[in-house]
Amino acid sequence: MPTVPDIHRRGTRADQATVASPPLTVGTLYFVSDEGVTERWDGAAWEVYSGAGTGSAPPPSPPGATLTTYLVSGGQVAWESAYTFRVSAADYYILGTRYASAEDTASLAAAHATLDRLDVIALDTLGAVVVLPGTAASTPSEPSVDPAQYLKLAIVFVAHATTAPVDLATMLVYAEAVGPPLEWTWTSSGASIVVTSTSTPHVGTKTIEGTNVVAGVYAQGTIGSGSIDPTDYDHLLLFIKSKAAWNSSRGLLVTLRLSDVLVGAAVQIRRSGTFGFDSTLLTDYQMVAIPIPAFAVPQGSAITNVRIEDFGGAIGFFIDDVSFQVGATAAVGGGLTQDQADARYAPLVHAARHSSGGADAVTVTALAGFPGGTTTFLRADGTFAAASAGAPAAHATSHQNAGADEISVAGLSGLLADQQTPLAHHVSHETGGTDAITALAASVITTGTIASARLPTRVGAVGLIIDGGGSVITTGIKGFLEVPFACTITAATLLSTDAAVTSGSIVVDVWKDTYANYAPTVADTITASAKPTLSSAIKSRDTTLTGWSTALAAGDILGFKVDSVATLLRVTLQLTVQAT
Repeated sequence: MPTVPDIHRRGTRADQATVASPPLTVGTLYFVSDEGVTERWDGAAWEVYSGAGTGSAPPPSPPGATLTTYLVSGGQVAWESAYTFRVSAADYYILGTRYASAEDTASLAAAHATLDRLDVIALDTLGAVVVLPGTAASTPSEPSVDPAQYLKLAIVFVAHATTAPVDLATMLVYAEAVGPPLEWTWTSSGASIVVTSTSTPHVGTKTIEGTNVVAGVYAQGTIGSGSIDPTDYDHLLLFIKSKAAWNSSRGLLVTLRLSDVLVGAAVQIRRSGTFGFDSTLLTDYQMVAIPIPAFAVPQGSAITNVRIEDFGGAIGFFIDDVSFQVGATAAVGGGLTQDQADARYAPLVHAARHSSGGADAVTVTALAGFPGGTTTFLRADGTFAAASAGAPAAHATSHQNAGADEISVAGLSGLLADQQTPLAHHVSHETGGTDAITALAASVITTGTIASARLPTRVGAVGLIIDGGGSVITTGIKGFLEVPFACTITAATLLSTDAAVTSGSIVVDVWKDTYANYAPTVADTITASAKPTLSSAIKSRDTTLTGWSTALAAGDILGFKVDSVATLLRVTLQLTVQAT
């Protein structure tokens, strides 16, 4: 009779080291609760368990499991060359079914000569990396992604007449051990790591080689001069080739430092399952793309060192082509489709437009019942336009259809005071003010424009809901929106808005550029060093806006990028604005 595996062991990675002390039956399963992986005792060490004891097919979802689509581990996307991207190995679910994909590349079609395009890099139900191409257009939209077939990993902006991402920036840290100004200077704390090895490099002639490295020995790169802010980048990339499968309690610690002093937190690369890496694969180098937020670097901190250190001891490896990278792709959170994003973000944009006199795409009919001849439209900017007579229900219609952006009124000659009251109420909605406009004489409001001194102050808001789709928000670009009217930013408010009002930390950068120059990039930031920030909190409001460029023109495009985040599932960023 076959032995029934012991499936009752469960705990953290730190606890696992102690459970090998008592006798264990071969086949004992241990669920590492802080990493979300299951390992199997093979009589000498813990090995990754895939559901059948051996093999690579992941187990099916348990009966009654929620049919969700999400990334378990790996699946990082990094630029390689031209419009070719490398995707690390991944473990993921699509509608409740678990899949695994090997590391692979994704090559996009050439850019259009005159029109821009948005492409999507995704994983499918065959365990493959795929490209879902968008349609080139003057205002491109990302392609539709079938959530029953694909898990969306990244969006790539393919600018017209380009051969590589326009916002791409990289900093080379290690390639050929040549030092500054091309690379950083690398040293080793022990003889078991050689930073100028010529044995099996990934590319070129040099690599960092570790042989039977003992715990605490490290290789460290130091910048040639000055320092960098790591939060200016999306990923730290490195390529690792294992010499032999690592023991489950051994691995590498990657840290960022300032003059050898740790900045932020250490990131672990374990035997398998972290960032798609698997130490049991001995043939090729594997890409490890560590998202910068994983280092938990405080905003504004500088670093001068990258250190790669052994923990647990007795492992062998090669490390090559280390670099920082930003701007290759726009990350997506939780695989949201475009329709889902539109549904979440549109209500906030409409609320801002309705309170501030913006423009929703709703036609509002003229109000009937006013004597005096020709019907006119009173716009938010104070100008009039002729129109045909309409229905008395215009007010209700405008609110039902998210309109109230052009309020129609009849010709004003001979209006009685009580006939001015409906006009005043509508104008108050249009401008975000009060009904005090009833005092305006009819002779003033006939044609042309209303003097700004006679209009109530127009105060509203523009902003964005950033939603992790039930998971912790990821870093990267989260959306763009158009400024509907000329205004000045007077405050920035961040709120944790998930159902539990979770406390956490997040830093959001705000970019601005003209419609002609769409899309804005990090070079177009308007926040200086005072970015909207939550720091272990549920809310924050900044009315000082130190260093901000607060002036916005009608038609400007705002972009929003999450620089760093921890814990938070959903936040709302609102910019209070006053019309100018």
